[in-house]
Amino acid sequence: MTDAIFGDRFLGRAPAWHGLGTVIDPSTPLSVMDAMVMAKANYRVALEPVTVTAFGQTLETGKLAIVREPIEDDPQLRLFGFAGENYQVIQNFEFGQMVGDLSEREGWPIETVGVLGKGETFFLTLKASSVEIEGDGEVDIYFLVSDGKDGGTATRIATTPVRVVCQNTLIMGLKAATLDASVIHRGDVHGEVAWNMDVVAQMKKAQDAVTAAMRIMAKPETRLGPDEIEQVFEAAYPSVLPDTKAVARARTLLDGTITLDEARAKGLQIKVSKRDAWLETVREYRGAARARFVIFNDEFPQVAETPWAVYNAIAETEQYRKGRSDSTISRDMLFGGYRGKAVEAAFNVAFSLASRKS
Repeated sequence: MTDAIFGDRFLGRAPAWHGLGTVIDPSTPLSVMDAMVMAKANYRVALEPVTVTAFGQTLETGKLAIVREPIEDDPQLRLFGFAGENYQVIQNFEFGQMVGDLSEREGWPIETVGVLGKGETFFLTLKASSVEIEGDGEVDIYFLVSDGKDGGTATRIATTPVRVVCQNTLIMGLKAATLDASVIHRGDVHGEVAWNMDVVAQMKKAQDAVTAAMRIMAKPETRLGPDEIEQVFEAAYPSVLPDTKAVARARTLLDGTITLDEARAKGLQIKVSKRDAWLETVREYRGAARARFVIFNDEFPQVAETPWAVYNAIAETEQYRKGRSDSTISRDMLFGGYRGKAVEAAFNVAFSLASRKS
């Protein structure tokens, strides 16, 4: 599993599995801005006009290049992407100031700060509260802010029960959030102030919603029967995957009497085989989640067989199973890839089942 941490740019109140960055004792007072400096997250990103020179003339494209300044351990310009002329960068330290104000006002201490890739993604979390789960002790709720400076990734703000320490837990944290806000990189300073106020209000509501959902899903009276547990697994890992139009047509041609030349037939067979191979992979993930569910029930008998137990089994499976090791994992996975969709589907069905029983 990739962590994608940029160098050692991570700070947390507890050690993270990747062993990078700085660990601060939970009892040590620490401001958000001090945490950002310690995590070396206070670099700058600039917008520069993109021009084209050809045939002895220079043309203004109207586009902007998003570049990171050279820094000590990576002393060269880094191009993060391109954007239109209305795009605005919010510097990491500006997020630090806004979240720092929230931290002081609400009494939420800084929990983690991290930088991913070459600096294009930044995240920080505050420990917002601890929720008592009947029979299972306390579960922490975190206020999460993440920002992508690549021209296509919005700022995301959420409350989540997942402690974010790397790229994969950022994915899970965003997907585990019941409510979250997404803010595009446009607008003026006044717009940023309004954004900050609106986001704080939304996150207050989100925190209440997540807390209520967790309490409902972990109640002993919501314990699920075998068929209901199967519903949650089926939502996350479908036993049947509908074919795309292209795959369905390929199957029809291969099963029919139409004569195809060898090259075309081979191409159709590959298309169908890939679809069938993916279904087999989904079944393997489902098996891994089932094994995790058994372990979870053994470790936490007070909440065994509850919607919370089966949801956690799936979330942990997707969070920790191995995937691509390249730190340039695409942004579509970050905000809508298969892992996230599986966890989201599991949560929706588990919460629905719990609501009917409580």
